[in-house]
Amino acid sequence: MENTASTKAHKFFGETLPALVEAQLEKHLANKGRISFRIGEESWTFRFGEAEAVHEGADEAAGLKMYFEPSAFDQFLASNLDIRLAVNAGTIKAEGDFELLKQFGLFIEAMTPRHRQVEEPQKFNWNFS
Repeated sequence: MENTASTKAHKFFGETLPALVEAQLEKHLANKGRISFRIGEESWTFRFGEAEAVHEGADEAAGLKMYFEPSAFDQFLASNLDIRLAVNAGTIKAEGDFELLKQFGLFIEAMTPRHRQVEEPQKFNWNFS
């Protein structure tokens, strides 16, 4: 059985993020850049500006490479990650173009903290006003 952090990461990258791209397709396509995410031993790449935005596996040529320990990623999804604490503890690391992180943050800001808990996409109460 998968652990909770792994299950949440799979739902985020496999369901939540693609649903968000679909809901904000114009905004997604207007941006460019790639971010690879490693959560523990698993990885995904998010590709701005591409029709198929989420790919399993880390793109080594990504402009920004992020690493999260599973517990830190859980905190990120729950909107209670203290970034300074996590960086100092080494539970998150990043390398590359930090403008991409800002761009990603602005893109996912449409998700409320409740959405980051990775519920079923059809249950989301999307609000893009």
